Amino acid sequence: MTIRSFASLSDVKVKLIPTYIGYKKIIEGNSYLSELLGEEKKRENFLDLFKTIKDFGNFFGQCLHKFWRAYRS
Repeated sequence: MTIRSFASLSDVKVKLIPTYIGYKKIIEGNSYLSELLGEEKKRENFLDLFKTIKDFGNFFGQCLHKFWRAYRS
């Protein structure tokens, strides 16, 4: 829809810059990897909630950004 609107502007100078902004971090990355490798899923309990909350104080991933070539009208 954005590209179609962009293409319909014949008398207006517009520059469209495709942009990606993302964030990557899996909170329970170790358990996720072990489940992918076929290990049984560990049954969670109420105390696991506090362990997860503790993880919010740690390094929590990284922000990713990417800009592609600009399209001009």
